[in-house]
Amino acid sequence: MSGERHLRVCMLTTRFYPDHGGGALQALRLCQKLGERGVDTFVITGHRHQAVVRHMVQGVSVTRLPLPRREGPGVLPFYARLLRLLLACRHDYDLIHAHAVHHHAYAGFLAGRLLGKPAIAKVTGLGADTPARIRRRRLGGIQVRLLRLASCLVVTSQELYDQVGEGGAFKVERIPNGVDTHRFHPVGVARRAALRKAVGVPEEALVVVFVGAIRPVKGVDVLASAWARLTASMPSLHLLLVGPYRQEEHWGVDAEYVRRVEALLRTGGTSARQVSFVGQVPDVRRYLQAADLFVLPSRSEGMPNALLEAMACGLPFVATRLGCVEEMAPPEQHPYLVPVDDVDALAEAVLSLARDADARRRLSTAVRRTVEARYSLDVVADRYVDLYRRLLEERG
Repeated sequence: MSGERHLRVCMLTTRFYPDHGGGALQALRLCQKLGERGVDTFVITGHRHQAVVRHMVQGVSVTRLPLPRREGPGVLPFYARLLRLLLACRHDYDLIHAHAVHHHAYAGFLAGRLLGKPAIAKVTGLGADTPARIRRRRLGGIQVRLLRLASCLVVTSQELYDQVGEGGAFKVERIPNGVDTHRFHPVGVARRAALRKAVGVPEEALVVVFVGAIRPVKGVDVLASAWARLTASMPSLHLLLVGPYRQEEHWGVDAEYVRRVEALLRTGGTSARQVSFVGQVPDVRRYLQAADLFVLPSRSEGMPNALLEAMACGLPFVATRLGCVEEMAPPEQHPYLVPVDDVDALAEAVLSLARDADARRRLSTAVRRTVEARYSLDVVADRYVDLYRRLLEERG
């Protein structure tokens, strides 16, 4: 980067590692990759405690502010506190990058306008933080006006691009989520056997893995309804449910929904040896690398990090036919994409793939190749550096 302007970026995110969530880990890995490219980053994030905390997380400087306890007017003191902090440290950054359109992002847009610095945000959820959806919230009109202060909105998929860019009210850049293909990679037979022993899965089982919080939006109830049919046809199947299923693990978990999922599994006669509730883990790699195929029955996604990580590990998958998933999947995977909420189609696709070892081998190669070409975190980091420089050049 000799001769180029040294970049300094303030990252804003509601959650940051080691807090739960693919977005929290995505932000950490991006900061690290940007650091390899000579970009200095520091993070301002939130937490549920009452004190401000400053510390280092895997080489990244992090400041954690108390999050608001409620929506609506209750977020205003948080906005004010974050805005004061952004103004106070204005000499430490050239650009603000918010990792979702949420409380922190609006303060970032306002700070950027006051200081004459670019401020960008990533739109992460289809229908969740698009301008049309934001406008329907309490204080939504104010939030949309603040959103218009953004220098650029980053979207992860064509579907989001079409929604956010509609009408031309916003400058939109399309940059997908990325996955560290050095950390997430396929393993050989011996390593897979060792991992299965470590996670308590029978060596002879055919292992299906789901990664995500046990929440309605993830469609885990559909998977639970299909599972009895699957194990009746193929008793060697074993399901790993990797992700928070208790409220102490993730604030968004609904205990009643988890009980419903458990009841669906019991009703189908699934034995304890055929399903493992793993819970939240600091690193999902060994569960992905121990598995034979991945399943994603989600009802809505922006661009699922869990699917990218599974693909990077060479896992063929069965998933719902969402726009972002169709975009991510190589052509060979499309026969295994199923309609949302279709229990029969999900069961049929999983069973078909579970019974066809040759198809799994072909798909393993295809999904890994796709990730390396389009979704490597190295590729994504380079695109962000390019965007940062273009925005700064436009500001003069």
